[in-house]
Amino acid sequence: MNALLAFLLSVGGSLLSYALIAIWYVVPRLSKLPRVEALIPLILLHTFRTVGLVFLFPQVTGGALPPGFAAPAAYGDLLTAGLAGLSVFALRLRPGWALPLVWLFNLVGIADLLFAMYNGAVTGLPFFHLGVAWLLLTFYVPLLLVSHVIVFWVLLRAAPSAQAEKERGFLEQRGDPLAESGDVMTRRRFPQKDVSQSGTKQGSSNATREILPGEKREVS
Repeated sequence: MNALLAFLLSVGGSLLSYALIAIWYVVPRLSKLPRVEALIPLILLHTFRTVGLVFLFPQVTGGALPPGFAAPAAYGDLLTAGLAGLSVFALRLRPGWALPLVWLFNLVGIADLLFAMYNGAVTGLPFFHLGVAWLLLTFYVPLLLVSHVIVFWVLLRAAPSAQAEKERGFLEQRGDPLAESGDVMTRRRFPQKDVSQSGTKQGSSNATREILPGEKREVS
């Protein structure tokens, strides 16, 4: 099989698999979390990008890679890993500059991946002796691309509570009866007791109580 075709099939299959996992399992769960809690595991995934330094060492890859690809890819991954670590600590400490730092990390990280893909296509990277780098490019890089897209989604989406209020306000403007479904369900789950009715029922039960033998009926 042609090396380029095998490389494209591997990358395409990994991208499709990761995208389906994200759509079916990851995104539905992250959508229920606050923004900060949803971002941290996604960004931690990129702290492992120091592994991109392997492109600089022919003794690991089994042969020298094109300098136009190896150096930008390796140092770009190193920079992204550093930004990912800073972003995680910033999110944990909750300072005001955490989200701008996450935006910077995500933009730099996805730009690094896209530039590396462009350089790889220009230099004919699949035809070189890649060694372990083949697995990084076909297995790890697609995962990073999908996670970058999810990070953008988390950054741009509204908070879960704000989104619910927005949808409810929209339904109320339309006069949709679904807008009151939350209140109806609340009343069904926690019904309010009517004191007057309960008192009436108690009085009627006492009035109709069966008179036992030997017991005198009280006449009011």
